[in-house]
Amino acid sequence: MPYFLTSILELMKYLWVVFALGCAWPLVASAQEGIAGRTPCDSLGMLSIALSGERCTDSVLTFSAAGLPGLQQYEWNLGDGENFSTAELQRVYPQPGLYSAVLIAIDEAGCVFSANISFEVAFCGPAGGCQYNFPNAFTPNGDGLNDTFGLLSSCPPEGYRLQVFDRWGEKVFESGNVEQAWDGRCRNRPAPAAVYFYRAAVQSPEGQGLQLKGSVTLVR
Repeated sequence: MPYFLTSILELMKYLWVVFALGCAWPLVASAQEGIAGRTPCDSLGMLSIALSGERCTDSVLTFSAAGLPGLQQYEWNLGDGENFSTAELQRVYPQPGLYSAVLIAIDEAGCVFSANISFEVAFCGPAGGCQYNFPNAFTPNGDGLNDTFGLLSSCPPEGYRLQVFDRWGEKVFESGNVEQAWDGRCRNRPAPAAVYFYRAAVQSPEGQGLQLKGSVTLVR
């Protein structure tokens, strides 16, 4: 939703509220009180994010601002602590999972627009050979999308063992069957939303042994 800012001070307050609190409603009310006689920013249209590229691990994705002319300032937040200030940027995601992007843009009249997009990056696998990986997040809510945590592979392994631990080092899941993924339950009860840690031993059909470890976020 676009808003008109009447001064640089209002702009600084707006950006601080958006990035620090994720909510701009108090500032929007104060900003709109002083725009009598101006064309409402709402009539200019809506900002959107165009995402192009193959949504696979290690592929280049291109993000660009779309939907509005005359934009002059940009602020991107891709959720990894880095901010970017260009109209277009490229990003490579080495891990599969669910990601999001937020864009705040300002036009020449001082109107501020925001847009966001959520997307999934998948492990697509190489043209030849075998590769193995794990997602960095899953949502065991029963909607049929990313409900379990398990091995992502371009070909079935010959051997497999997965262990998942909570932050205190207690084992919450173990499986030697690649078809048996973790459903987010521990001792027949839903495990709390948190970051968990995994380690896995995988043997490829060629006999190559791999040790994989990392973290996964359980989202509820």
